[in-house]
Amino acid sequence: MILYHFWGQWFTFIICLALLFLTIEDLYQQQAHSNYLWPINLLLYIQKYNCVSFYLLIIISLLSWWLIAYRKALGSGDYPILILLLLDLSYIQFAWAILLATGLAFFFFFKIPHQPRIAFIPFLSFSWLIIKLFT
Repeated sequence: MILYHFWGQWFTFIICLALLFLTIEDLYQQQAHSNYLWPINLLLYIQKYNCVSFYLLIIISLLSWWLIAYRKALGSGDYPILILLLLDLSYIQFAWAILLATGLAFFFFFKIPHQPRIAFIPFLSFSWLIIKLFT
């Protein structure tokens, strides 16, 4: 039990560092190389596997790829982070994180009128951090 708790803290720390680096990269370059999150996502999926999470993962994946490929509303770097949030948080926490991230992005989009596209990874990272700290 102690080893699992210790591993959980280190794993959360690794996720936090990865999100920090992706946030900085997305803020400055408007792109993020988030492919290195796939091993973390795989570990989280193996740790929390059940049928409901698999079906929800498929639904979120299809919706995300529709927003990336056809609507061009998300960048392809946002997809692994959405999957990370889905696998790391509970379903209610995931819904709150998405609500918080989109609400903050909506606020900043209208606060900074000269920028046609905003970086969404910082909002996802901030919402993950807030959910982890306060729940």
